[in-house]
Amino acid sequence: MALPQGPSFTSNVPRPLTRFIGREDEIDAITALIERGDVRLLTLTGSGGIGKTRLSIEVAHRFEERPDWRVLFIALAVVRDSGDALMRIASSLGVLNCRPEDVVPRLTALLSDDRTLLILDNLEHVIEIAGDLGQLLSGTTNLTILTTSRSPLHIQGEREYSVPQLTTPASPSNDSPEPLLECEAVSLFVDRASAIDHAFHISADNARAIAEICIKLDGLPLAIELAAARTRTLPPSTLLARLDNQLGLLRSESRDLPERLRTIRATINWSYKLLSIEEQIAFRKIAIFIGDFPLAAAQALLELSEEETLDIIESLIDKSLLLSRPAFRDEPHFRMIAVVRQFGLEVLQQHDESYAVQLRQAEWAARFAETIFRAQFGAQQREALLQIDRIHETVHQALNWTIDNGEWMLAARIAGHIWQYWDLFGYLSQGRAWLRPIVHQNVDWPPDLLSNLYYGFGILAGSPDDAHENRRLAENLLAQHEGSSDVRIRAVGLNLIGLSRDTQLALASAREASEIWKLTGDVVWSGLAAGLAGRWAREAGDLELSDQCSRESLEILSEIGHVWGVSLALLGIGRVHQLRGETDEALAIFRQGLKTLQSLGDHILVLRYLEFFIYVAEDFGDLLAAVRIAAAATRIRDTMGYQLRYQAEERTFYAFIDRMKKKLGESDYEDQWSIGNQLTVDQAIEEAMAIHTARTRASATSGSDSSILTPRERDVLQLVVQGKTDQVIANELFVSYRTVTTHVTNILNKLGANTRTEATAIAIRKNLIDS
Repeated sequence: MALPQGPSFTSNVPRPLTRFIGREDEIDAITALIERGDVRLLTLTGSGGIGKTRLSIEVAHRFEERPDWRVLFIALAVVRDSGDALMRIASSLGVLNCRPEDVVPRLTALLSDDRTLLILDNLEHVIEIAGDLGQLLSGTTNLTILTTSRSPLHIQGEREYSVPQLTTPASPSNDSPEPLLECEAVSLFVDRASAIDHAFHISADNARAIAEICIKLDGLPLAIELAAARTRTLPPSTLLARLDNQLGLLRSESRDLPERLRTIRATINWSYKLLSIEEQIAFRKIAIFIGDFPLAAAQALLELSEEETLDIIESLIDKSLLLSRPAFRDEPHFRMIAVVRQFGLEVLQQHDESYAVQLRQAEWAARFAETIFRAQFGAQQREALLQIDRIHETVHQALNWTIDNGEWMLAARIAGHIWQYWDLFGYLSQGRAWLRPIVHQNVDWPPDLLSNLYYGFGILAGSPDDAHENRRLAENLLAQHEGSSDVRIRAVGLNLIGLSRDTQLALASAREASEIWKLTGDVVWSGLAAGLAGRWAREAGDLELSDQCSRESLEILSEIGHVWGVSLALLGIGRVHQLRGETDEALAIFRQGLKTLQSLGDHILVLRYLEFFIYVAEDFGDLLAAVRIAAAATRIRDTMGYQLRYQAEERTFYAFIDRMKKKLGESDYEDQWSIGNQLTVDQAIEEAMAIHTARTRASATSGSDSSILTPRERDVLQLVVQGKTDQVIANELFVSYRTVTTHVTNILNKLGANTRTEATAIAIRKNLIDS
């Protein structure tokens, strides 16, 4: 017996009534795997609502178009067990009145001749049928089986294809809405919403909200479709505001949807009920983690061995309730989709386990922070900071819980050991907000923890009010511990005063704190306090003392590989050279320090460097670059909410602004400020690093006549000014990429520019391009 041939064969592949959005790459990849011939069992896996069924249907449609293939689609969601599933397959193929033991042989005979693609949809609840499918494949040569399941079948010869989420915007923006439609999730949302309201379209008013909805729903197709259905009554902005309750909000009234797909809760519950008791317990505990989390964190939460934890994690990944994420330092990391996590938290609360689980999470976060603290100051600083950044959502979640629940020692152990991360990654106001209730607790903190808390609180000062608060807190600490035998507590208080705004008092306090820590053997604190003293000596106008303290800090911190501290010390040394008029030496040291610093991603200290590069550029006569860097630095400062400038530096900066307006004229000054205000941090660094000596800069500031540019170079310059990349320019001018790079190099040389930004500024100032 064989399947019908030619015109008599009628396909049973469903014909969905909605438009299929995106996923061309996935269809191509799956089609290629099936065509290979050696892949005869392909399982599409993924969480409920990821779109496995619809993707398998689209693949089936491709093969339907081929006369040498027969395509059969069998839905198994409604069957109860593997026995029923096998009989459903048999009856769908016309094999009736057959004993169970005869089903596989009969199917083998039926499917032996024709080249057939058999699609079995929704296999996760009848996974025991896998053995029968293996026998069926072994007895045939022309059969390929494509299955969809929330977990793989785990039999020999199976090839698993994990269906990804739809593409989402990298981040919400207020830019033109049209590019957002290139993201599959956004396109799906707009398509389904316009099916409900024909007037619905993406616009400047709703684009950001739509993008945020798609990001918040992790690009999960079912969730996006259910959300789009709500636009009948809720505009995107209102819908976004209510998405904290995804489980209750995301439901459909469509009568043709299976019950398990009418609400997102039912979809996830279908998967949850297929878990063993042990897996259910682990699932709802792990749901506590927001964002990425490492294997060690899961192990601490589950209180199992590493091997047992890994087994549970792998099972949850298999069942598409957990995502595997890229490893960090060879440690596996994982993440739960937001709506799945919300279901897990709901179940956790139903079992009254939330407090105990969150307490264990906080205890793990405290141990993690303590373990990684020293690495943030040594040779492994960059790696340590990136490790914190990788799981910062989970760590900050634990910290918030400890503060909200009065677990002050745990809160102090976490916050007191990650403030360096906050400082370097721009969490100034938030970091102080986390630390403030902790440092004001009447707790007898251990001296080391006290040092960490107070220094962290002080270093995160971002405004004059913060600096005054530092001094009040320090004075209270010194008063409370007056006469204490532990001199480290005095050093902590003195160092905090060193982070206030009273120049002479801060200078004296920082120098004394450095000497105390030197005597107690606290090398890191001694080196940092010496650098702080150098900064205040410079503010006081004592350049010799400033240079001495900064070099002492450099020597101490270089020995232990403290990258951040070394960069800070170099900044102080370079500024002294600059104030002495030794501009070449200052430029060399600033370049060295900024190059050292770039690997950290510390925007606060980068900002400090940029602000000093302003005056280097001015000293070398490059007034245009000086204004652009000043504008970029000001924008970075405003973005981070970092208001604090030392008084002398503040006076110097505003005097610089007045000079530039007079020398350049208001119009040219405003043009350069506008250009600089749009620079990214990396572009501002590029500007700073491109500053040359006065001899090489002279030609750049003198300008160049447009006649020295060839017509083609002017075409290229026109597009460079528009911010287009070399590849885009090549495409528009129908030339090679290499030709464009050669033109750009020639343009920079002829204009005396070192960067594209500088070339843009010169082109605008000299009217070298069409307006």
